[in-house]
Amino acid sequence: MMTWRAWWDQLSHHARFRLYTRVTLQVSIIAIAAAILIGGWAELHRLSAGIGLAVASFAGCVVLETQPLLASQERRARSTGLRWGCVAVLVTTWAAVAIVLLTDPEGPTLASSGMLVIFGAMVITLVALAFHPYAWSTTLGVALVSAAAFSRVSDNLILTAVSLVAATSFMLLTGRLSLWALDLMSSLERTKDLEAQLAAAEQRLRFGRDLHDVVGRGFSAITVKSELAATLSRAGATDQATAEMEEVKALAASSLEEMRGLVRGYRAPSLAQEVDGAKSLLLAAGCELQLQGSTDAVPPDLHQVAAWVVREGTTNIVKHSRATAATLTLGPAGMALSNDGAWQPPGEHSGLSGLSERLAEADAALTTSHNPSTSTFSLEIHWKRT
Repeated sequence: MMTWRAWWDQLSHHARFRLYTRVTLQVSIIAIAAAILIGGWAELHRLSAGIGLAVASFAGCVVLETQPLLASQERRARSTGLRWGCVAVLVTTWAAVAIVLLTDPEGPTLASSGMLVIFGAMVITLVALAFHPYAWSTTLGVALVSAAAFSRVSDNLILTAVSLVAATSFMLLTGRLSLWALDLMSSLERTKDLEAQLAAAEQRLRFGRDLHDVVGRGFSAITVKSELAATLSRAGATDQATAEMEEVKALAASSLEEMRGLVRGYRAPSLAQEVDGAKSLLLAAGCELQLQGSTDAVPPDLHQVAAWVVREGTTNIVKHSRATAATLTLGPAGMALSNDGAWQPPGEHSGLSGLSERLAEADAALTTSHNPSTSTFSLEIHWKRT
């Protein structure tokens, strides 16, 4: 069974901020309702006032919970009807109390009715109008209607109107700023994805350029000498044509070897370069990598396999965790890579099985450990030959 910490660790930064925003707005609604009750403005002995505040608070919290810009994708898809139903409850409650206050010839004197109108206007503004394209004009209309209704239990219409416009504007600004922050977080997430894609594209372009520079010269020489050999053969100079073809053969073999060396150079990573690349990649993902020891401590003949460990381990941290801190330890007897934010151990597609085979060829042992209580994952390698 997944613990709350493991559940939190598996959420993306955007999902965490969305959850934080949603809960903060819901707590604001409940806090305002509690302040009205504690202050006695809703007249606690009036059961209808307490029920009205409770219904409005619950409906507002449900609307925020199912709001498309704040809810998760799964809840968003199946909660459209519930959201609109709660919005209807909110608007109906607010409008009913406002109509009663405006049309009752007796003129109700209960402050609870007026406070319920004000509370309804603030909640409607926060949970619905803040997401509306015509938010400001609609909010102004709701505020003025609420002020007119509350004026039946208040002596100062102008002060009531100004106070209500200020209160609803504050709620609208709160909702709008929350949406702006969410949009900013989404932009940062997209920027990180684009940065990774651009890095991969840059790597492919660099490889293509190096391949062109290394192999292109050899193929150009092969083309020229092949044409010369064909010309000499047609002219009857078979010995010279044969010599040219021998050179073509040698150039082809040399170019093939250069191409293989180029590919090996890209496939065989450098330990120092991989450590620097791991720091940069993890920092971009919001994780700080601490290095204990140095690359010089690793036996030189094991640098290549150690570089593969760093590369594969770093990839797993980014793909399978929400780590904020990682530690890489390098020593003459082995190495280790640990990180937090691992709500579950990497699965079968993590590349650890392939890494184990590569380490076995280098006579090294791989062990992994996962601690669910602290959400930490550790990768340890021991150089048997040392």
